[in-house]
Amino acid sequence: MGLTGFSFELVSPVDPARMFKASVVDGHNLVPTIQPEVVSSAGILEGDGGPGSVRQFKFTEVIPFSHVEERIEVLDEDKLEYKFTMKEATHTGGRVISATYNMKIEPSADGGCICRTTAEYNTGGGVKALDEEINSGKEGVMGMFKAIETYLIQNPSAYS
Repeated sequence: MGLTGFSFELVSPVDPARMFKASVVDGHNLVPTIQPEVVSSAGILEGDGGPGSVRQFKFTEVIPFSHVEERIEVLDEDKLEYKFTMKEATHTGGRVISATYNMKIEPSADGGCICRTTAEYNTGGGVKALDEEINSGKEGVMGMFKAIETYLIQNPSAYS
């Protein structure tokens, strides 16, 4: 069993509260609309969208797996913090026992925001490296943030 993952920061000119609302609170509605080539559908499977809820994202053929399900652990709109645990993913083949993602959006000095994201994978079965999956996951999350940023810049009244 091993522990691996990634972390990154993205700086955006978008207001932190708008970015949080768009990417976290309503991400399951927005992302399939602005990235239909990647996410074919998404929605809440269980709960009201807050902690304890389960969301599912289904992907198009450009992604090497069909879907992921995430259980929301923390969704704090005041602190702009979000944490979820991957409940189910069709791509791990039993190589990942659990995966946890943490996101914190903070104001930047110029009125925009800094999105800090970390992901931690607990691997099983003697798995030593998941480099391809980790890089793919990181690129996917970064691409989603950039798509949301572009949408919010082009639609200044959205998520105000």
